[in-house]
Amino acid sequence: MATKININGKLTSLPGVYAVTKSGIANPPTNLSYGNILIIDDGIGAGYGAGSGSQGTFKQGADSVYEFESLQTFRDFVKGGELWNLALPLFRPARSSGEVINGVSKVFLIHARESTPASLLLELKNGTLELQTLDEGVNANGTKSGDKLLSGYGAKLTKGQVDKNKYQLSFYHGTFKGLDALNNVPFDGIAAAESKPALIVSSPEVATIAELVTWMNTSVAFKAGFKLKASTVTTTGALATDDLTKYPEVIAAAGGTETYSPEAFEAALRTINNLDFTFLFSTKYADEILSANNQQLVQFITDGSSKFERFMLGAAQADKAGFNTGANSSISAAKYYNSDKVILVHGAAKLTNASGFKLVSQLYKAAAVLGRIAGLSPQTPATFKRIGINGEVHKLDEGELELANENGLLVTYYDFELDDYVILQGVNTLQNNEYLVNEDASSHSIAVKRITAQLNKEIVVNAKRRFFGKDNVGPNRNTVTEADLKAWLEGFLLSKTATALTDNLIIRYGNVNATVTGDKYYVQYEFVPNFEVNKMVITGVILEA
Repeated sequence: MATKININGKLTSLPGVYAVTKSGIANPPTNLSYGNILIIDDGIGAGYGAGSGSQGTFKQGADSVYEFESLQTFRDFVKGGELWNLALPLFRPARSSGEVINGVSKVFLIHARESTPASLLLELKNGTLELQTLDEGVNANGTKSGDKLLSGYGAKLTKGQVDKNKYQLSFYHGTFKGLDALNNVPFDGIAAAESKPALIVSSPEVATIAELVTWMNTSVAFKAGFKLKASTVTTTGALATDDLTKYPEVIAAAGGTETYSPEAFEAALRTINNLDFTFLFSTKYADEILSANNQQLVQFITDGSSKFERFMLGAAQADKAGFNTGANSSISAAKYYNSDKVILVHGAAKLTNASGFKLVSQLYKAAAVLGRIAGLSPQTPATFKRIGINGEVHKLDEGELELANENGLLVTYYDFELDDYVILQGVNTLQNNEYLVNEDASSHSIAVKRITAQLNKEIVVNAKRRFFGKDNVGPNRNTVTEADLKAWLEGFLLSKTATALTDNLIIRYGNVNATVTGDKYYVQYEFVPNFEVNKMVITGVILEA
């Protein structure tokens, strides 16, 4: 029997000449994100925030993770409170003097809470409407001052604007952002009495409850925020003047609940591994810096559970008293964590405003530091990068700056040469910090760790797509050889090597080797990270004339 050959996927034994075309082009590897962060709201968002909790009514688990790529969309979602306040330093961590200063690329947010929706019940003359908000938790509940809706959801029935014999049902959300407890002023400077409810959606002008029901069942805008749970209609089903008399003011939604619990936190933690983020932003700070939740976050990134190398950034204490005194002091916390995957920021700060200065917490400053780091490419060090503050609550002297640096505590200070408030050095809490890179590959440098984390992440994702992402080909020992792997990795590393024209993750690479054992390939390589430079010594030599 004649032998067969495979031509473009078809086996044939017929003699002849065949021509095929194959690609000789190697597409460049995909550049993956490095500036995405994740926040597990474990209490800081209490009373605020849209959507469902990790143990919600309408959504749970991975479905309750929300993502944002801009300051405004994040603020529109959380609606107020401390998370609303932190959005600014995360997305805009420093003042711009012409050049663009990037903050975080994306924020993933999950509320670690059990939650239920709020309800709106309209008991009308000729029927009833029972509605639910898709947003769950306390922020869905309407709060009023007189007839004004301050926060949460509400509805108002009015006469038609065009046809006075018809009626219109409109839905609102209060816009008061809450009180900044540090300064006893509203977060956005707008007092509750001056805030104005935002219109969410209005029905068309209708004459009957049945028409309202039809609109609620078909309107995309209505169903984006609300759900018709139940309705009843009498024979006529007409809307009446009596309904306006019964409900002359905004009807506030009520019944939304939220409960933060260890179970809800664990449920949130189980959802995050497949998300594309590099930094966990801890919101337990000050005396809670060593909290059980923070311990779980650190365990997740250090015990092998995390799919990729990730980092936790948190805030320690606010002032000089908490710098190096007590078990929960900033220095003590840095020593406790002792990890090149944990970054701790010390010190509250000040911002200028119309009346002088206002205080911002160390968590706010930590958010600015995180925004600054996440907005930089991995090989760009955070050292001496300015952040958007105007003063320090704890002005560290030179000895304290040395102590912080030696103990892996990230601090900021006013630099007279740079004429701004800057990060002293991009360090993590690793205590074995005499050398830039230790024999176990650990490093106290945030930049070095970000380089290795980004390199590993991009190798994993691009190699998986290259060798495992084909539906009808391999991989097996025939279709993927040691030479294939070696050539691919060399090409990838070349694309990540800095040149005179382009900065990048590494300076050079070499000694790429691939071996096979059974169904496993082992590939090894060497590389020189694009190390940061943070010290320069310039020596002048005096010459005799």
